[in-house]
Amino acid sequence: MVATTSLQSNSADEKMFLENAIYGDIKHSISNGLGKIDQPIPISLNNLYYASPVETCRVITLGHDDIKLKRLYGKEVYRFLYEKYKSCGGIDKGKGFKNENDMISNIPIWRLRIIKNRVVSVMMFKVKKYGKKMVAYTCADELSSDERQSDFNYMLNKSYAELSDALLVTILRMFSQHLHHYVLKAEHLMKDKVIYPLKKYCSEKSIPKSSERLFLKIKKQWPELLKYCYIRKIGNENKLKVLMGAPEKSYFINHLAFQA
Repeated sequence: MVATTSLQSNSADEKMFLENAIYGDIKHSISNGLGKIDQPIPISLNNLYYASPVETCRVITLGHDDIKLKRLYGKEVYRFLYEKYKSCGGIDKGKGFKNENDMISNIPIWRLRIIKNRVVSVMMFKVKKYGKKMVAYTCADELSSDERQSDFNYMLNKSYAELSDALLVTILRMFSQHLHHYVLKAEHLMKDKVIYPLKKYCSEKSIPKSSERLFLKIKKQWPELLKYCYIRKIGNENKLKVLMGAPEKSYFINHLAFQA
């Protein structure tokens, strides 16, 4: 697996990269209060997961080789994402997969929160040059604020993501005191994509209609973020976005937006 978009290579270095990424996720889950375990953590790409001692709640991380488990959860996960993304253009718009089988084949890392045998939150990641990139997230309405914050804390500290719309606003509110740790320079990390940074190319008149409310909210509540916003075409629609999270350490400091 190449650290950009190819998922089929079997080189030892690439497999170790993915294994280290998942192992780090497990250690992060434990350190963020999701529970303690008494048994050694199973480091295996074939069946790697972290389970809470409370059997009614588990957080599972599935790697590229966990095809059996992905097929076990695939239908439920895809249906969950499909229903949640219907209101914002559909799950097939810019997420990297078009159906359940495509999702199983092309999304190498899944993070699932399961309560009483039901998937209640989903994070999907691709492996890019700069580390894990979150490409999709959704959660059940009944998920507690603590569980949502745990999900977002994981995303911001163990990956990076292009955020927009309601998810961006939720994260900006939840982490408003710590934005300087997470807002990234999109033009540095998105060189392989066509983006239009607001500070260079765009005026208020050029804000996409679907992003006007988001733009006004950021302008009013987080005006310092405007120079790090950018517009990118997703599917057939232009969207206002902010890049947030934590790339691989070797790239991290130089790409923090608030770093001189």
